[in-house]
Amino acid sequence: MEKIKKQLEEKWELVKEKNLTLSKDLIKKLQIELIFLASNFEGLKITHKEAELVVLNSGLKIEFGNKSLLQAKGQKIALDFAEDFAKKDQVLDIYIIKDIHRMILGEVWKDVAGEYIKEEVLFKKSKFLPPHYSKVAEEMHFFDKWLVETQKELNAKDIWDILVFATQTFHQLVKIHPFRDANGRVARVVFNLICRKYNLPYVLIPKSGKEEKFLQALEKADFGEMEPIYQVMGRFLLNSFDILLKNSV
Repeated sequence: MEKIKKQLEEKWELVKEKNLTLSKDLIKKLQIELIFLASNFEGLKITHKEAELVVLNSGLKIEFGNKSLLQAKGQKIALDFAEDFAKKDQVLDIYIIKDIHRMILGEVWKDVAGEYIKEEVLFKKSKFLPPHYSKVAEEMHFFDKWLVETQKELNAKDIWDILVFATQTFHQLVKIHPFRDANGRVARVVFNLICRKYNLPYVLIPKSGKEEKFLQALEKADFGEMEPIYQVMGRFLLNSFDILLKNSV
């Protein structure tokens, strides 16, 4: 753990020393990757070209029958919202999270967008059983209290503190599984909202080719072993620093 902490601290210091920030073009490039990875991870099967079209063409008209592309458009709207939210002195809470879910699914499933799940569900890729749907509102209430209190105590100058908070938030959203669909995509947007709020670059979750290790770490976190998921997310963040440094040359 100490090794990756040191690597992150060194990379962040280098980025701050060079006064590097994400350019508008790099934001768009990373959004394309985020949407492509998240969509295909959740079985929507959009092409890289389609993700590119959604990000680069704000006025793109999409037929209602193309639900995968409409949800990709929703992710773009949510990522733009996260980018704007990061510039405000505003606390992240469950109401913002529900808004993000509404943005992603609003054009496809208006009846469930922004609403907690009302039926039982099982994870397809994990042995962990999420809370019964009747307990979701209560779980999210406690999660909200934790979110608000943690942000009050967070050390914004400590990159490991930020990573741990973002990772715990991501994991809790996936673990509680509060929505009927798009829980993973919401968790990814929220993770990146936190990163942007504390001046970190977008993080690709999971980085292409790292899905198995990511899922294994996430499952261990479900049963209380958090170190593997911190390590995985830390490596994803290191990759993002490398992208930022490479594009600054």
